[in-house]
Amino acid sequence: TEVGHDSMAPTLVNGYPGAGSYLRTISYEMDMEQIDELIARAQSCEQYIKYECYQSRLLSNPGSDPSWGWWVSRSNLSMDYWGGSYPGSGACACAQLNECQGLPGNTNPCNCDAGFALDGVFDDGFLTHKEHLPVLELRFGDTGTAHDQKWGVHTLGPLRCTSDNLFDNVVTFHEAHETIALPTLGGTPSSDVRFQFKTKQSTGNLLQSTGNEHFVEIKLVSGNTIHFRFSVGSGMQTLEKVTAYPLNDDNWHTLYVERNRKQAILQL
Repeated sequence: TEVGHDSMAPTLVNGYPGAGSYLRTISYEMDMEQIDELIARAQSCEQYIKYECYQSRLLSNPGSDPSWGWWVSRSNLSMDYWGGSYPGSGACACAQLNECQGLPGNTNPCNCDAGFALDGVFDDGFLTHKEHLPVLELRFGDTGTAHDQKWGVHTLGPLRCTSDNLFDNVVTFHEAHETIALPTLGGTPSSDVRFQFKTKQSTGNLLQSTGNEHFVEIKLVSGNTIHFRFSVGSGMQTLEKVTAYPLNDDNWHTLYVERNRKQAILQL
């Protein structure tokens, strides 16, 4: 399934010197409720993103702001990673292989952050973390004035989602003691879990992972409350989500949790 929008053509960014001073709001051909459902049921989603630059930096730190440019996710969070990279990296695809352009001895997060006055410099790739998709806004800066030689060009592809796994891999538990064993979640800097559940019970563990130095638990603590508890060596932390509707109504509910260097997320 492909969902287009009004900003797919290459678009010039010029005359916006401040970090994030350029704003492009993306309007999609579906409303957000339909997009939410599409993404929830899809096995995978992706969106191509590209920034071409002439002396215009992208994800390096300008001092008072996290980065010169960023994009805004479906949950209205500012994202400072680029296509081909991963959440929390603050970098583009080239940084994963230490291949970003720059002067000898400099480590740039993106090709554009070299600030070179050269044609053909760009950063691109696919955003694949579907809980962050689609892109709702694009923000850029460091493009000088309309009369100097600093500019950028952004290109944002359509949202593409594949497969419908709403009813794939369904496991039914008939007794309270029954479990299914999955690979242990490692104590990595970034991890996420997404699954769907339905139950008539008001309490119960939905997921638990215990390692030598880490602990992760997702638990239904009442008919309308979920707890996400985790510890990765710095003490136990808990996120709580209380809904205005019952979660033990024997209907499917989608749950997503994420933990990275910057934050933890619990979504229903």
